[in-house]
Amino acid sequence: KQIYSCFSTEKNNKKSFIGSAIDKIKGSENKSLDAYNGTENFAASDKMTETDGASSDSAANNHDYTDTFNQESDVYEADIVKTDGNRIYYSSYNKVNVASVDMGKFTGTYSINPLNDLNLNQNQNVSANINDMYLFNGKLVVILSTYTNNFSDGCDDVVACSPDSSTVYAVVYSVNSETPKLLSFYRQDGSYNDVRMINNSLYIVTNSYSGYCNTIKNESDIDAYIPKYYVGDKESYIPAENILLPQQPIKDMSQLAYTIIGGIDVSSDTINEVDIKALADYSG
Repeated sequence: KQIYSCFSTEKNNKKSFIGSAIDKIKGSENKSLDAYNGTENFAASDKMTETDGASSDSAANNHDYTDTFNQESDVYEADIVKTDGNRIYYSSYNKVNVASVDMGKFTGTYSINPLNDLNLNQNQNVSANINDMYLFNGKLVVILSTYTNNFSDGCDDVVACSPDSSTVYAVVYSVNSETPKLLSFYRQDGSYNDVRMINNSLYIVTNSYSGYCNTIKNESDIDAYIPKYYVGDKESYIPAENILLPQQPIKDMSQLAYTIIGGIDVSSDTINEVDIKALADYSG
């Protein structure tokens, strides 16, 4: 009821809110990107750090190799390139290519295709992209973003009336052998923001937008304004007690934006429990 009341009291503000937003966008269309070109380039030695392989597979045979630089101790960061000392895993669009290496030479390659493994290629309206990866304890965790084009009729000229159709997957593989095996997968609503791992817990941050106020039929139409998460094929709405609303009423709001943080344990072959919170506001 509290969440729905945010929408029901703001329906009349939709036109003025969108109008002002469009004006701001038009005013910034010609803004030069030169200001971003001065970004400092960091040397490779600043981005990578040597590891003794203690947190990786014993299969690395004590080879020296580098891992992704972690900004905080024991908080592990993902990357689009990972290695265990024997194989190099690198993402390319919606696949993970794997190159076996021995004594400085490539000895073989193969690919992992999460879209095929999840049967997502059957939907022609779905586009996908691999954002990040983790490699640990003989497992590869692929962070995959998908977007479904489901624009509905009768929408505003510049925005879709339907809720956010972006989804982020965490797809877990066993990669102890040359034949990777899909173990489990998790997904939550929203577009990809960030990911971190602490011990065996993976935390995914996404930004999700609800339907517009005037498209929500009534309070029971929760599919239009409550985000969801999925363990395998099981679908769940984020519980009301796990959605945090601002203490002050939101003004000039045409839809709620959620920052969703989902936590899963990826140490076992199956994902059983999910800790999840959603911060609701008018922006991400």
